[in-house]
Amino acid sequence: MREIKPTRSALLRLNRRVLLAERGHRLLKEKRDVLVIEFFSIFEDQKYLRRKINEDLKDAFKDYMKLRIVDRDIENLATVLPKIQSPEIEIKRKNIMGVNVPLIN
Repeated sequence: MREIKPTRSALLRLNRRVLLAERGHRLLKEKRDVLVIEFFSIFEDQKYLRRKINEDLKDAFKDYMKLRIVDRDIENLATVLPKIQSPEIEIKRKNIMGVNVPLIN
């Protein structure tokens, strides 16, 4: 660490640096808090969507098994079932307090 001269001007400079560091620290804490809140919001959405997808898959499997019982000829299955679309994933960016956060739709 460099030596600080014991003068009034050095003390004032040092006090300004301390105030700036404290403001920066406070800003970083606020940024962290906002990002944590956003993370848990996304996490809750993800839990809901995962539960919904699992329920939909169970329902689809039940319907598939019913169809297999009724019509054992699996070749006809493609004509009966609607065309399955591949999912589309869209990735955007959201700026939260200067931090780019990916949004996946």
